[in-house]
Order: sequence, then C-alpha cells, then structure tokens
Amino acid sequence: MKKVMLAISALVLGTVAASAADMAVKARPAPMVAPLYDWSGCYIGGQLGGTWGRSNVNIPNYPANFDTDSSGFSGGVLAGCQFMTQSRIVFGIEGDYSWMDLDSTHLTTGLGNTELYHVHYDQMASIRGRLGYSPMTMPNVLLYVTGGYAAANLSQANYIPLAPAANAFRSGWSNGWIVGGGAEWAFASNWIAGVEYLYSSFDRQDFVYNGPTSVKLTDVSTVRARLSYKFNWATPVVAKY
Repeated sequence: MKKVMLAISALVLGTVAASAADMAVKARPAPMVAPLYDWSGCYIGGQLGGTWGRSNVNIPNYPANFDTDSSGFSGGVLAGCQFMTQSRIVFGIEGDYSWMDLDSTHLTTGLGNTELYHVHYDQMASIRGRLGYSPMTMPNVLLYVTGGYAAANLSQANYIPLAPAANAFRSGWSNGWIVGGGAEWAFASNWIAGVEYLYSSFDRQDFVYNGPTSVKLTDVSTVRARLSYKFNWATPVVAKY
C-alpha cells in the first residue's frame, strides 16, 4: 500500500510540474515590434543658406558679351507632402520661396565710355518632386533626390554711371529648372532637420535698354540648412522581421 501511495504521489507531482512548466512557456509575452519612423505627412518649414551664380550679359551694339559672378545669403519658406511605402521608399512634392541677394557688376567699355554693368537677382521659387529612401537600420534618416520647375526674378539691370538708377531696367521672372539632393534627420516625432544642395539654370531675358540687351542667369548653386514641422496623418509603418 505504501508503494502504491508513493507511486501515485510521484505521478501527481510530475503532472503538476509539467503543467506549471507548460503554463510558464505559454505565459511568456511575445516580443514587442517597435514601429519605425514614418515619413508620411505634410510639413511646413524654413531654410537658410548661401547661393552663388553666374549671369551672362549680351549687348550686341557695343559689342559685348561677358559673364559676371555673384554670391550671397538666401533664405525662405518651404512646404510639401510625402508618402512612404512599406519598402520605405518616400515620394512627394515640395514648393519653396527664397529671398536672395545675387548682386554683381562688370566693367565694360562701349561708345567711348567705360561703364559698370549691374545685375541684381533678388527672389527665387521652385516646385519639385522628391524621391528618397529611409533605411530600416536608420529609420530616422531620409536620403533623397529632387528636381522640377524653378523661377528667378531679375530685379535690376543697368549701366553705371551712364544711366541713373531711376532709368534702370527692371524685369520680372525667368523660367528655369532645378535639381539636387539632400539628407534629413527626424530628431523628434514632428521635427525634421536637414541639409540640401540645389543646382538651377534660367532662361535668357531679352529687352531694349540703350539698344538690344539680354541677361541669362545660369549655373546657380544653393547650399542650405532646413527645419520643418511634419503633421502626422498616417499610421506608423511597422518593421517586419
């Protein structure tokens, strides 16, 4: 009888131990899958940097054809919207408006007089598509390329001192194109910082001022830092392992 009781006790204890072990395995929580940063959303922000470019001036009556270089600070505002796919490809559209100070003069001789020819561009705007990739290993980083339509405002072109400032030629906007690329870092849920390089070129403007004259802004480069605030409108993209 004693042996029977010992056998039953051992069986009960073994069953309880096995059940406890099974419950411990079943009770173990599944590993949490943290959502990766989602670049989808619309944003607004500002940018600040430097711009430098070259203007080509053609004055057939002199005759004269020359380039004049200029550089200065630029800054402005930007806004855009973008969407990220499950493969972390990011595409979107962005527009920006910048104030700049591309002011240059060139010494030219014509009609027996020595003069300075003055060119000033003061505004630039663009609307661009964006295509980028955010690596899963660095989900808060976005690398991208961009390109699209651009326009620049020629605010003044005149001879100094042949013509008084009041008679200076003032024009409008020139159409052009723009390409570039950059990198952004989402350092908070809604705040994004970045650095960007853009290259642009613009059409020639023809006008009559002391005879036929044309000015073309070309080879324009901009390097700028940017800061934007993103409005979240999509659910987080979850990492898949």
